[in-house]
Amino acid sequence: MKICIFTLPLHTNYGGIIQATALKTYLESKGHEVWLLDRKKGNLNIISHIFFVIKKGVRRFVLREKNISFKKKTLSPEEVAINRNSQAFIDKYLNKKTEPFYSSHQLTTKFDSYNFDLCIVGSDQVWRPAYTPQITDYFGCFLKKNTKTRIISYAASFGTDKPELSKSRLNICKSGIQKFTAVSVRESSGVVFCKNELSVDATHVLDPTMLLNKSDYIKIIESSKVKKHSGQLMTYILDYSEEKKKVIDLLSDTLKYEVFSTIPKYGDKHNIQPLDEDQFKLEFWLRGFYDASLIVTDSFHACVFSIIFNKPFIVYGNKQRGVARFQSLLQMFNLEDQYIESGNELINVDKFFTIDWVRVNNIWEEKKLLSEKFLHHQLKQL
Repeated sequence: MKICIFTLPLHTNYGGIIQATALKTYLESKGHEVWLLDRKKGNLNIISHIFFVIKKGVRRFVLREKNISFKKKTLSPEEVAINRNSQAFIDKYLNKKTEPFYSSHQLTTKFDSYNFDLCIVGSDQVWRPAYTPQITDYFGCFLKKNTKTRIISYAASFGTDKPELSKSRLNICKSGIQKFTAVSVRESSGVVFCKNELSVDATHVLDPTMLLNKSDYIKIIESSKVKKHSGQLMTYILDYSEEKKKVIDLLSDTLKYEVFSTIPKYGDKHNIQPLDEDQFKLEFWLRGFYDASLIVTDSFHACVFSIIFNKPFIVYGNKQRGVARFQSLLQMFNLEDQYIESGNELINVDKFFTIDWVRVNNIWEEKKLLSEKFLHHQLKQL
């Protein structure tokens, strides 16, 4: 069976890359031919440059904003290295993909020529407008009426408790999702929203990274030959703040743990000093979960991989990026005690090490069977 995965554009987002890799790996293990639908954000042509200049001009000469430069951002050496290594990972594990589509029109015009049997929308925050090239595409609105390709969602996420869809967009997406033969979402809140606002029944399933086992990720780590991390306290902080720094300092001092981070950045003792190529690789990020004794993060997928590797973790609520994702995951595994929103909640550090991993792994196995059942039921209909 020929299947395409329709997820967010892949750049340097480790979570986005690894979830797509996991779903592809799982489907291929069942004997399917799996492609990535390469939907890009924006147009790489003269029109996009014109809009860039107009936007900057309005900010500088109409709104009178200061320090507005007409030069496009120059990437730092670290960003160049991260881009290079992320693309190398994508080329290795997600190498079978369509031509790039820069517009809904291109997608509609050329999609059927690939003769896919099934299109799987997901996972990650594919139903969050700010994160997508065009939100209506992810609700199937690009499909022609006479298409032979079936469409479903797997672990699609709205990202927040209250999905960020305007009324007009909601009506378009509601119409589009009726084309889906099955809908599954990553958060429990998504089930409610689909029922109440989109008039479809949705199944709550695992993030695709949890369809694989720890051993699968160890194989990826070992094949890359990345070096071992030095330290016991791994930090993966997407939105750095002084408050989070204080939490990390307190944990390091209390536990006598050396800190290491998998986000390269100069000038911060809680981030690695990027001196060699290993430190810019997704596999090096993965290796952190294998090496760490404790993980502190505000990332959803870092939370997921802490569970996969059975490592104690503390997740710092990331309200800007949406906490519904964390709450749903932690509630599923009865791990709500690992969640904090303030350093004041670190009165008893020992409690973060009391996870019953036997119980957690039993829940994981149970949820994995239900998630596989959802996919198997859809695949056998083709």
